[in-house]
Amino acid sequence: MFSINYLRNQCRLKPDDMVVAGISGGADSLYLLYHLKKIGQPVIAAVFNHQLRREADAEVVFVQNTCEKLGIRCVTDTSDVSALSKLHKISLEEAARIARYQFLFRAAKKWNAAAVATAHHADDQTETILMHFLRGSGLDGLAGMNPVSYIHQWDPDKKIPLIRPILNVRRQEIDDWCKENQIHPVQDQSNFDTTFFRNRLRLQLIPELEQNYNPQIRQHIQNLSQTIQEDQKIIHHAVSEAWETCVIYANPEKRQVVFDRSLFIKQLKGIQARFVRKAFFMLQPDSRDFSFDTSARVLNFLEIAAENDVQPLVNHLWMAVENGFFMLYEQGQRPNIRKLPQTFNTSAVLLSLPGEVPVEGGRITCRSVDIDPQEFDQMIREMKHNHRIVYLDSDKIAWPLHVRNGKTGEVFSPLGSKGHSQKLSDFFINQKIPRDYRSLYPLVSDQNSIIWIPGYQSAENCRLSPDSAHCICLKWEYE
Repeated sequence: MFSINYLRNQCRLKPDDMVVAGISGGADSLYLLYHLKKIGQPVIAAVFNHQLRREADAEVVFVQNTCEKLGIRCVTDTSDVSALSKLHKISLEEAARIARYQFLFRAAKKWNAAAVATAHHADDQTETILMHFLRGSGLDGLAGMNPVSYIHQWDPDKKIPLIRPILNVRRQEIDDWCKENQIHPVQDQSNFDTTFFRNRLRLQLIPELEQNYNPQIRQHIQNLSQTIQEDQKIIHHAVSEAWETCVIYANPEKRQVVFDRSLFIKQLKGIQARFVRKAFFMLQPDSRDFSFDTSARVLNFLEIAAENDVQPLVNHLWMAVENGFFMLYEQGQRPNIRKLPQTFNTSAVLLSLPGEVPVEGGRITCRSVDIDPQEFDQMIREMKHNHRIVYLDSDKIAWPLHVRNGKTGEVFSPLGSKGHSQKLSDFFINQKIPRDYRSLYPLVSDQNSIIWIPGYQSAENCRLSPDSAHCICLKWEYE
């Protein structure tokens, strides 16, 4: 039966909180609406017409009349769900769900509601868990629906929860209440259409299980859900503690998560799989593409990947190993673990003397340096130990200087090559610069050629020597 304690404690709805309730006119939603009215809970009935059945318009009118009789505000909306299904290439069930929840949360925001309420009941919970089981779900799916959920897709700020006040009530109780109170709900004939997966569970599989396998199957499945939900609290606590140890960097806005690979691999397989799931939904909270295979692919990659290995995962997500780190990121958002410079300028930028050019995470500077013969050896040692600074013979440079990206087929003559050049692409490969960084890597060039690749090598033709009369210092500085 309807429980105020369940509403207050499990759903966390306060007596004065306004709630937008999704009302279809069916028995379960009317049961919810009448009981919210009975206890004096502020409520707005929200009715959505999916335009899938001829009776839908009449059902909206029925709910409006019921709300008028009860003195409850009623808001409505409609959408061509069939067209949405075809447009987005998703099932009718999924298109209807998306359109309906978009409406409910829009209404909640418009009317400053504290929550959105749906009339999911205990038998819906049974169907949901069975459906997840048959689709190969893990523990999260077998836990079923919670009394309170936050759904990023419609409320990314987690300000409006989705609550299920009658999740503990059996459908038979609802039907009995309707008969006792002479409530005559509408009958949605689509609920008997066995082309829908959930309907086949309700009308065929569950009765078969009850009759021939276990008469208490519904209660046992609900008990399983409650047990898993409690166990999940223990698991989530363990995962959170391990996550803090293994995660180096996590930025949902930039769609990047970086782990310490060695610490990740030391975790139990179950913890590793939870890491993958948590990272996946951190990067793509609205995705429905996560599966057992997704997790298995990531864990297999972690075991066999060599340094700088990169692989696509699913839905524009990529995974990579670099410098002892394991990364999950959205395409085009690879984390800059080594703080490699990047420039997003589409054309060359003048580097004046003195002057500087900003690059991502820092800048490249240029200044004149007086040459002291006694300090020449010290300058050479500094360049060997710090590849972010270079001293060049300014008389050997074809001025002016520019900071730019590399060109297709471009060559470079690094220091010590004695004039022999190599393709810039080969240089990047030899230096193990990840592919994702190469096209945007900033180069310093004069009128003729590349004279410095920041963080790596200067050109042979601008080499500083004891006989050099004039010198410049190029430096790549972090912010």
